[in-house]
Amino acid sequence: MRWKDDFAPEEYKDRQARARAKMAEQGLDLLIVINPVNINWLAAARPKSYQEFQCLLLTRDEGPMTILTRLAEVYEVQVESLAEDVRGWGGRDPEDPIEVLGALLREKGWSGARIGFEVPRYYLSAHEYVALKAMLGPKAVEANLLVDRLKFAKSPAELAYIRKASSLADAGIQAFAEKCHAGMTEHQMAAEIYYAMMSRNGELAASPINICSGPRGSYGHGLPSERVVEAGDFMQIEYGASHRRYHTSIGRHAYTGKPPARLKELNDINIAACDACMAEIKPGVPAVVPHRAARKVIEDAGLLEYMWHLSGYGIGSGYPPLWAENFSMFGGSEDVIEENIVHRAARLHPAGKRRLPPDRQRHRHQDRRRDALQDQPRHHRDLDSLGIGRWKTLSQRERVGRRWRTG
Repeated sequence: MRWKDDFAPEEYKDRQARARAKMAEQGLDLLIVINPVNINWLAAARPKSYQEFQCLLLTRDEGPMTILTRLAEVYEVQVESLAEDVRGWGGRDPEDPIEVLGALLREKGWSGARIGFEVPRYYLSAHEYVALKAMLGPKAVEANLLVDRLKFAKSPAELAYIRKASSLADAGIQAFAEKCHAGMTEHQMAAEIYYAMMSRNGELAASPINICSGPRGSYGHGLPSERVVEAGDFMQIEYGASHRRYHTSIGRHAYTGKPPARLKELNDINIAACDACMAEIKPGVPAVVPHRAARKVIEDAGLLEYMWHLSGYGIGSGYPPLWAENFSMFGGSEDVIEENIVHRAARLHPAGKRRLPPDRQRHRHQDRRRDALQDQPRHHRDLDSLGIGRWKTLSQRERVGRRWRTG
């Protein structure tokens, strides 16, 4: 299946038409799209060339799309994408991609056009940014959110891909619960999770898995290590799942043995914060409102100093190093929730750092919510207990009045 078959031709045409309408509103003749997520959203191009400079040239008037990418990816993009004109740079000899882009703009007669260009966080180096601004001249303007805001609300086909990613994430957690045990290293546990997802045709997610155990259990985003998990360890696990670059993420906790009462109490506070956040996720609500609701639960419990993270963000298509969109549930956010925006609710506060008093420990939990009406599929959220040899689930609690799905 080719990239351009990910969605119906009509959906791609609608995306391009909406982007061109925004360009007209902003008085732009040409948009230089650099974020690989946006390139894929408009032109069905998802090569690995995000590692270096690449761009899509989108004209305000309907016409052929041009992609400039590194030479090794030209044939792949020609075959798989919707771009009619694919150009390469570098490869057999060193080339400056900004100089190649400048020559391409002159060839196409766009040098004097009113040009907007993206400045994504990870896909344009400082050197390239300076060179690009100098080459484009003073008439060019940054247009960072033009495409981003168009893709916050997901189409039915996009939501189907995210549901598939959710099922992959759940398969990973199930493998963790069934196959992992004390005596394994964190790396070996990560391998079980990855195998469960990729054997079901999942993709590598935009960010690597986090697994932290024992004295590492309080790390914010700790990568797995060679540490052997021992009896009496608290663990936190977080990872993303991806289907055709559409993501979801999940985070859960476990304990090797019978969890202390204080740890279970902290886990319940954490779940209550997630529930308070999700209860406020409704169309038309400012994104800061769910954040305040979650923050209040943690503050009322006397744990605000351990809250190390925003309450949530938009999630969708993603490339390394992250799957997050430019939509935040955080203090000062000006974003407003719309139906069919996919949100990731994430809480950071105390729980399980081994060898420290329970009230000096940290806890992380995540859930996924699609919109104001429905929850995404999720594995149970109670603290798991790890026996010597196999995982045992404390409970498979289903909350009354909520609809949990596993499909």
